[in-house]
Amino acid sequence: MKPYREALLEFEQQYLTSVLAESNGNVSEAARRAGVFRTHFYKMCERAGIELRPLKAIDKDVVPHRVIREAPDEGNAEWKALGEQHAMG
Repeated sequence: MKPYREALLEFEQQYLTSVLAESNGNVSEAARRAGVFRTHFYKMCERAGIELRPLKAIDKDVVPHRVIREAPDEGNAEWKALGEQHAMG
């Protein structure tokens, strides 16, 4: 049997990774799903050895921390501008 601390760390790594995946990498959403404050979620990830990279440092093929919602109206100029800014960033 594994020592308690080792088993707990393994569980936390699996749990946090799973919550992040279900939230498409959105840390705020993952924290809500986990029932903790966002700042505490960051600390939990740090303790579990999970590296959360800033949005700009992520490759385009990897799920970003923040996801822009789909526009309710495709013709909405404000949404198009937001999408263009995101594509450039």
